Order: sequence, then C-alpha cells, then structure tokens
Amino acid sequence: MISLRRFAAAVVLTLGFAAPASAVTASPDFSDLWFNAAESGWGITFTQQANTIFAAMYVYGTDGTPRWYVATQMLSQPAASGQFKYGGVLYATTGTYFGTIPFNPASTVATPVGNMAITFSSSSAGTLIYDVGGVTITKPIVRQTFGTNSLAGGYFGGVAAVQNGCTTSTSNGAAAYFLSSGVTVTHTNNVVAIRLDGVSGSTAVCNFSGTYTQTGRFGTITAGIWSCTSSTTIISSGTFSMTDVDVQTNGITATFTGADNFCSSYVGRFGGLRLIGG
Repeated sequence: MISLRRFAAAVVLTLGFAAPASAVTASPDFSDLWFNAAESGWGITFTQQANTIFAAMYVYGTDGTPRWYVATQMLSQPAASGQFKYGGVLYATTGTYFGTIPFNPASTVATPVGNMAITFSSSSAGTLIYDVGGVTITKPIVRQTFGTNSLAGGYFGGVAAVQNGCTTSTSNGAAAYFLSSGVTVTHTNNVVAIRLDGVSGSTAVCNFSGTYTQTGRFGTITAGIWSCTSSTTIISSGTFSMTDVDVQTNGITATFTGADNFCSSYVGRFGGLRLIGG
C-alpha cells in the first residue's frame, strides 16, 4: 500500500481518496469443521449467524461408542481484547430412527447435560471447554483443512486500509482506498499474485505476491511483497500479509496488513466482486 497523497503527486493523478477512519466492530466467521490435530477421530462443527453459534460435537462415550452433543444457542460473551467468546447450554438428543417413514419430529428430545464455551484466540484457533455429567473437558482446537481453495479470477475491488507511522504526519489515521476495475488474481501451487490495473482511474499498476496457506475454509498469504508503478517508474513498494482469505462464487475478501517506504502500518481489508466470467 502507498501513501495516497505521495502517490497522487508522483503520477500527477488522483489515485484514490483518504478520509477519517471510522470504527467497525465485527467478529470473523467461525463457521467451519474444527478439531484437535493430535486427537484424530472427534471433532466439532460451528455454524455462525450474527452473534450466535450452533455447535455439533462428535465424540465417544466411556464404552467407545459414538456420542454427539449440540449447543444450539451459543451467544457472544465478554472476552479479553483480541479474543471472541461464545457460550451456551449443551444438550444430548434422542429421536426417530433415521430409516423410519414417516419421520416423527415429536419424538425428538433434547436433554441438557452441561455447558459449552469456546474462546477464539484468533480466527483459526481456540480453546473449547465443556462439561457432561460432571466431567469437564478443555481442548485446544483449530480449523480442519482437507482442501485448498483457488483464488484465481478477475475481480472489481481493491484495498481499503488505515495508514499510520507515515513520513507525512497528516496522513496518519486516514483511510486509504485503492480501487481497480481490473483486479487479476493468479494462483499456482502455493504462490498467489494479485495485479491491480488502473488504480483509482490512473495508469498506475500495483502488483502483490506471496505464499498461500489454507486453514479450514480460510487462507493466509504470508511473506508478501508489493510494488506500484507508473510507466516504468516504481512509485512505492513494501511488504504485506493477508489473513481470513475467503473466496466464494461472488467474490473474495481478506484482512490486509502492510507497510511501505511512506507508512510503517496499513491495516484494513482486501476484497473484490467477481467479474462476470471471472
């Protein structure tokens, strides 16, 4: 990311705009299959809507046979800075045999057996605490990965970030926007390259590249480097990383952090609406 004022002056064009940053509080989407990597054979699925999580856990009883428990309404709870916590009542259920026709929903019985709480220390790791029949269990869990998404495609979007530590003090705290109708993402093996053409209506081109790793439904881009050029002149360059990279049919989103020779910190978002045919 570059300091927009300096970039604009360098290419004698307005590449974007800066505005006072406003605070928005939101949690990552924790919906995924989670497990303890050292304890293959059990797991838990979280499905999140707004500030509520539905959890379904697959474990084993004292006799080694399968058990499953659900927490149908785990609500957001106070947590330490940088963490997210949800908790609720844990239930065991019984009901109609799956081969019964017609199914009888009236036979479903949910019996409270304890409580469950999950504290996420990051978007991809957390500590699960639950109790069943007086036995309390504490487990570290992470998202389970069994496939790698491809980020490749054409998008309309760019980067929005708050800049700080800038050589021009008046730039500190401003929200910087880099928009492009031609965002091209290539993804080969674990290398992701992102090209922004015509940044904010100029002839400038910004290129980002880094190493991609899949973690559950999200990905991360690390060891990222980037540069922006106008004609053959390098206007600015620096380093970056992206977390919570999520690609869907309609587009792509990620959390962006970076730095360059103008500002030591950029914190914000990368995103794009997938182009028709992209």
